Amino acid sequence: VFRLVGFVLIVPIVEELVFRGYLLARLAGLAVNLNRQPSLSLWSLVVTSLLFGLLHQAWLAGVVAGVAFGLLRFQTERIANCILAHAVANGLLLVLAILTYLVNV
Repeated sequence: VFRLVGFVLIVPIVEELVFRGYLLARLAGLAVNLNRQPSLSLWSLVVTSLLFGLLHQAWLAGVVAGVAFGLLRFQTERIANCILAHAVANGLLLVLAILTYLVNV
């Protein structure tokens, strides 16, 4: 149960604060501000997405998710939107894993 809660709630918060909250701004040469939309920086989007992908077993899916979450961060003013999107994505992956397990039992 704790692993599931961590996967759906804790991991999205921590990873989004690090990648879309801190690194995205710092690589763009900006001060970190979680309540303001950062300026679009292709360099920071590419680097944070690649690093995000490398942290995941399915690295290509991680890179694609990193790009999606990064673009969401550039489009909105709050990091909470990225955290929510990440949590929903992890929740859907969890449902898929459970359904796959139940079908194969």
